[in-house]
Amino acid sequence: MTAMQARFAWILSTSPWPIPQPNIAVTLGLSQAGVSRMVHRMRARGLVETDIHPSDARTSLVGLTDHGKRQWDLVREQVAAVATELSEALGANGSGRFREDLTRVRRLDERDAWFEALRNPLSILS
Repeated sequence: MTAMQARFAWILSTSPWPIPQPNIAVTLGLSQAGVSRMVHRMRARGLVETDIHPSDARTSLVGLTDHGKRQWDLVREQVAAVATELSEALGANGSGRFREDLTRVRRLDERDAWFEALRNPLSILS
């Protein structure tokens, strides 16, 4: 899974239902065309499945497949391993704020404000 595909998977994994393609574009700050190309590539790799929106046939609903969920879990585990490695390298002398951020990354709690800032950089202004 590429870094951009991981961003898509992260957004898709936070919803219990498939997400309309335009919503993904807004959430990630990407063009509709860019999202469409990424969905096409991810569908070809078996990471996502699409369906026609029930009230707007021009819009696709996008959701993770079981394979996509497993790949996303792998990415999460890899990020957590890197965070643990960095935390151990910092040791007792590490910066407190940096250690807190690493702890959040290790937990990978998408509801955390740190993730909201990644998902929507303008959110830090509110």
